[in-house]
Amino acid sequence: MEGKDVKVIENSEGARTTPSMVAFTDSGERLVGQSAKRQAVTNPENTLFAIKRLIGRRFRRPDDAEGHQPRPLQDHQRR
Repeated sequence: MEGKDVKVIENSEGARTTPSMVAFTDSGERLVGQSAKRQAVTNPENTLFAIKRLIGRRFRRPDDAEGHQPRPLQDHQRR
């Protein structure tokens, strides 16, 4: 906050929002946010998205989790 006003903190790229994406490069580098979203086109098999919707869920049996497993981005794009 600045005084009585709320201030949204910008990320390292100057944006006020950050995409919920994580990607891993072939060299082992971890990309988060906009940089992960940009490289998803060339590296969909190593890019994760929509993970936050799974936080807090409980799975009683392994087969309960099957419908909630994140799919690779390349499978998502085929739909």
